[in-house]
Amino acid sequence: MYKKLIIFFTIFFCLLEIILSILIQTVPYQYKDICCFLVVVISYLYSLLLFNKTKDYLYTHIGLLFTLLADIFLVLTNPMYEIPGVLLFCITQLFYCLKIHLVIDSKITRIIHIYVRTFIIFLLLGITVFVLNENSNFLTLISMFYYANLVTNIIFSFYSRKPSFLFSIGLILFACCDLFVGLTYIDNIYININNNSFIHNLCYSNIDIIWLFYVPSQTLIACSLFKQKYKSL
Repeated sequence: MYKKLIIFFTIFFCLLEIILSILIQTVPYQYKDICCFLVVVISYLYSLLLFNKTKDYLYTHIGLLFTLLADIFLVLTNPMYEIPGVLLFCITQLFYCLKIHLVIDSKITRIIHIYVRTFIIFLLLGITVFVLNENSNFLTLISMFYYANLVTNIIFSFYSRKPSFLFSIGLILFACCDLFVGLTYIDNIYININNNSFIHNLCYSNIDIIWLFYVPSQTLIACSLFKQKYKSL
């Protein structure tokens, strides 16, 4: 009976996220932020339903919690508080790092994971300082730290005993979302994107491309806990 309830709530959760995704693209601007925030709230609440005592669950659940906290600063507040929001997202990716490291299937791969992660972090930070020079600041540096961890998480999420493809795809969509966040932020500040380019048209189209990626990313990350819970019943 409980298994059937879990399936029912999972279907209901996915339908809610689809509805919210449509509303984000269609409702008047004054209601949009509420719909956006509901996406992460519902994802977090759904993860509570799938509670189990494994570290894998705990790290994913805490990651969703810090995503929720980050979006308080980046979605609900006006103006947004970018630094605390990005710092909280950094913590999200660090907990996902712990989750991934936990299930990597060999000691050698775990060592490689640590070295590759460290290399990518310092590489992106170095490139940021080199390219931006005096224009680099704390926000750009923590953003690169965040993105370096996200990219590394995507790579190593496939190197486990039983890779969770829902989680991996969720991270990929997360990265796509943040790529467009970054492009819209740096446009006219650090670079000028050609107004006639495909990238510019995507960033500033009538479709909110950021949330088009973000909603399914959070949905899939939360749903990645379903199989583990279902098997434990």
